[in-house]
Amino acid sequence: MKRFVLLILLCSSIFLPINAFAEEVSTTPEETETPEVTTYTVTFDSDGGSTVESQTIEEGKTVARPSSPTKEGFTFKEWQLDGKSYTFLEPVTTNITLKAVWEENTPEIASSYLSHLAVKDYTFNEGTFDKERTKYTLTVPSDVSQITIEATPDENSVIFKQDDLGNKKLNYGSNTFTIITALSGSNDKTKTYTITVTREKADITLASLRIVGHIFKETFQSDLYHYSVEVPFDVEEVEVQAVASSHLASIEITGEDDVIIDGSKVSNLVVGDNTITITVSNDGNRQVYSVTITRLKEEEKGNTTSAIESEGVTPSLRDDDGTDVRNYLLLMIGTFLAIVMVGLGIYFFIKSKEKKPKVKPKREEQVSKEEKVPQTTEPVVTQEEIPPLEEVKEESSIEQPPVVEILEDLEDTKEAPVIDHSDILDGIESLFDDDN
Repeated sequence: MKRFVLLILLCSSIFLPINAFAEEVSTTPEETETPEVTTYTVTFDSDGGSTVESQTIEEGKTVARPSSPTKEGFTFKEWQLDGKSYTFLEPVTTNITLKAVWEENTPEIASSYLSHLAVKDYTFNEGTFDKERTKYTLTVPSDVSQITIEATPDENSVIFKQDDLGNKKLNYGSNTFTIITALSGSNDKTKTYTITVTREKADITLASLRIVGHIFKETFQSDLYHYSVEVPFDVEEVEVQAVASSHLASIEITGEDDVIIDGSKVSNLVVGDNTITITVSNDGNRQVYSVTITRLKEEEKGNTTSAIESEGVTPSLRDDDGTDVRNYLLLMIGTFLAIVMVGLGIYFFIKSKEKKPKVKPKREEQVSKEEKVPQTTEPVVTQEEIPPLEEVKEESSIEQPPVVEILEDLEDTKEAPVIDHSDILDGIESLFDDDN
């Protein structure tokens, strides 16, 4: 019996594992069958930023947060779904597109600027306005007493100090105006612009000064303020001609003691020194010139002509010591004309003598005289007896004509013939008689 029980136990120990394995094998296919899973696609729209890869998410699960994209000039703020912030905690139940939201970066402003700066009707010495240039200069004539300054800030700035804008008065010399800008909403990062306007000084000099008919002892210069002149005893009145360098200046002539001033006329000069002043005025500025007019005593001799001329005045023809040179010129011209006339007379007289034929009566008289003089008779040579030219040249005994003999005699004596000037004068008279 024990053996039977052991046999049953042995058999059961063998068949039970096999049966269990068989059951397990038969049921495994049913347990390993996987049901279908639904997935969705999550797309990322970076709106111009860097690319972000899309994700595939099983239904009901959440989206993994990606790295933030980048975009030049902007800062990434968040991802949104349908205009609302997406927290990445919501389970995905459909395909979705998340869009990036950006915030534009505000550039850091280093300083404030002006967009326009000018002086009305004028141009800066530096040329056109440049917002980076802060210093400008300008020069205006002496008659400009006021300017208008214009300035406009740029979109990020305001004018912090604007007292020097608008119409501003100018003093002579240098005038400096300042405009300060600042960033909008604050007083920091300011910038200072300056305009230096130079108003030329008023011209209170003389362009010319003279005492008509007399010479200053000093040479006129606009920056020489005192002059002296001498006038003869018989001069009791002189005329002062003064011209200002600027058309804006005025001139006033005054005298001392008993000197009488009537416009440019200075009269009632006394013997000795008489001082007058010429005052040039321009916009409140004054410059004084003085002239000492010395009226000489009766026995003294002074100068008569002024070598210093004003504008539009024709100078007299006088030499350095004041002597009128017109008489000298007339004398020289007269002498020259006289010499020319005498030369022409001599020339025409000689020409008339050369052209005038010999007077026949004198020739006949000379022939009659020759007939009276006994001469050795010589045979008359006819035309047929004249030897050929070659023979004449060879014969040295042929008598020379009378003119040749006279020239040879003059050459032997080496004496110049005496010219009878009375014949020349007679010839000149006859020349003018012929003209008449």
